[in-house]
Amino acid sequence: MIYVLKKIKVVFVKVRYSRLYLIFRNNYFLLAISVTLFLLLLNSILYLPLLCIYLFYIYKKEKSIFVASLIIIGIIFTYFLYLENKPRYLHNEITGEVISVKKKESHQELIVKKKRNKVLIYNNLNKNIYPGMIIYCFGENIIPDENHIEYDFNYQKYLWRNHINGIIKSESIEIVGRKLSINIIPIIFTNYFELNFNGLTLTFLKALLLGDSSSLDEVFYDSLICNGTIHLFAISGLHISLFVGIIYYFLKKFNLKEKCCDAIIIGFLCVYLIITSFSPSILRASLMYIFRKINQKLNLNLSSLDIISIIFVFLILINPYYMYNLGFVLSFLVAFVIILSQTIVNGSNIKQMFLISVFAQIATIPISININNEINILSPLTNLVFIILMETIILPFSLLVSVFPLLQTFYYYIVLSYSSLSIFLSKYFTVILKFRDFNHFMIMIYYGLIILFLQNYHKTNLRKTILLLFFGYIFCIYNCHLFTFHGEVNFLDLYNGEAILITEPFGKSNILIDTGDGTNNAVTNYLKNKGIRSLDLLIITHNHRDHNGELESLVRHFHINKIVVSAYYNSDLTKLDNVITVKEGNIIECGNIRFSVLHPDKEYKDENDNSIVLYTKIGGLKYLFMGDATKNIELKFSDLNVDIIKVAHHGSSTSTSDAFIKSIKPRYAIIQCGRIEKFGFPHQDVINILEKNNVIIYRTDKHYSIKIKYYKKERIFKTLR
Repeated sequence: MIYVLKKIKVVFVKVRYSRLYLIFRNNYFLLAISVTLFLLLLNSILYLPLLCIYLFYIYKKEKSIFVASLIIIGIIFTYFLYLENKPRYLHNEITGEVISVKKKESHQELIVKKKRNKVLIYNNLNKNIYPGMIIYCFGENIIPDENHIEYDFNYQKYLWRNHINGIIKSESIEIVGRKLSINIIPIIFTNYFELNFNGLTLTFLKALLLGDSSSLDEVFYDSLICNGTIHLFAISGLHISLFVGIIYYFLKKFNLKEKCCDAIIIGFLCVYLIITSFSPSILRASLMYIFRKINQKLNLNLSSLDIISIIFVFLILINPYYMYNLGFVLSFLVAFVIILSQTIVNGSNIKQMFLISVFAQIATIPISININNEINILSPLTNLVFIILMETIILPFSLLVSVFPLLQTFYYYIVLSYSSLSIFLSKYFTVILKFRDFNHFMIMIYYGLIILFLQNYHKTNLRKTILLLFFGYIFCIYNCHLFTFHGEVNFLDLYNGEAILITEPFGKSNILIDTGDGTNNAVTNYLKNKGIRSLDLLIITHNHRDHNGELESLVRHFHINKIVVSAYYNSDLTKLDNVITVKEGNIIECGNIRFSVLHPDKEYKDENDNSIVLYTKIGGLKYLFMGDATKNIELKFSDLNVDIIKVAHHGSSTSTSDAFIKSIKPRYAIIQCGRIEKFGFPHQDVINILEKNNVIIYRTDKHYSIKIKYYKKERIFKTLR
């Protein structure tokens, strides 16, 4: 054994001082950049020239690194193709091991593993299921939803990128066996906290120690996003450093040797990874600590940049889908910024923390914008305050109260103060800038300008020019609506209800007709993603929830110049200062668009017949927006010349008679059906009438959201599906 160990040591020494080892040392970041560019290429062909130029650069710089880059890229690409082409699980039954359990208000979400398949099971059968159980489940196989609205959350891709390739809505579950599983550990800790704590105390402890922020109050959660401090509730390097520091401090009190301390801490990190279900940010922070210890003990002479680059490449090799995990991306990006900043940031700890916070915010702006479409430029200052509070008070007390639950009353007032301060600052200490989503081209230019600035930092005149270009670029993105040459009419595919967004070229006007029922704030999020900060006109056709349900959210998040309702709209809404009422014969003007109000002429018993019916010309086409008007009143408009009709009442048989369609002769019909199956929209009779009259039909249940782009005399119909 001693002989073998000596041989291993000799080999290790030879490797460590070999030419190849010396070449890669301090150059592992070049591999990380290669991998990053390739991952970006997998999402947009725009990055192909950049990757080719970069590979040519490292080929000229050092062929060994070039070869290593190609090998790693080849492995990642092969594995990625395998993951992308893995078959879906389409059976309605499965027998497998439960590896994860999440409790919701009305059901459980189980993840069951069977060989290479992971299946999500919705369980509302009131059975206590735990990880490690072998279950047989029978039910309905469900195809996960795609995004029905541009920029919307794609649940299908989300599940796939978390390696879940099937969904079953359970009808029966049988427990057929049990086995020991490490996945039970998170449940044990969660149950411990839920048994001993409650209210705000429980919410904070679960978020800060278990990484479960699902219970955070909505107002408080919004304040964290606004202040830019949400990262403090995603367990990361800050938490790991503090936990390790506390453990190390107490271990040294017992005069334990360094090796023993390191072994205990590494053991703690391994257990903590299991408790937090291997959260990417914790995985990154834990591996950084472990690799630093290995580097120190073996005298590998690797820099912090080397270590984080090796860990990044290693994790991507294990799971290329990490590139879609925002926690993973932000964790590594901020860690890189911190490491690079340490070489140029001098001064007191507070000054360093502030400058690093500024650099981190600049580096993560495109990602932050694509998450929430806004940034608070004062967040580096609030970050400084909350990081200090988190490090010195909140986290230490969180650990203390988790061990001594009797202290929770005192802890409650601490976290209540923290929560109140966060909400207060989010209201009165913010300068919010709202942006549209960054696309790949915009991201390339953004980071390209940053790299140019850093490369030319010591060239004063050039540095100033690049900085001026950078702020000019940010200004252009902020006002990108002013540079939009085309207009759009967007018919959104909502879960329930209708919403139509009309935008004119060059930001002349933004008009919204109806809001849908407010499910998931879909319209609010859509407007934010498009970079819309205000609405010139909001028209509510009638007082039904599927047409006005998101009004409150829109009023809260956007400046709305005018809200238009019917003269017979029965609601307190009509008392607001910016609300105007209309009836038949009125004209509504906004930008270059002029709406003729064709209805209502009086108050009807059927609220659908109180719908505002609008007629207008947009981009050379004549539109008729019918609201939910029924057959009883539609023949009033039979003398109109119509190109596009927004079919009334989601395609219900109560509207759209054959005589009406024959009289107006539309070329196109748009049907916003919603996705509630029990309503059965659109009705087949309506489809038959439209087809018989040679009308081209676009319907949201088949085409998802529908967009009509216009520029001068050119019109393009686009659908999301």
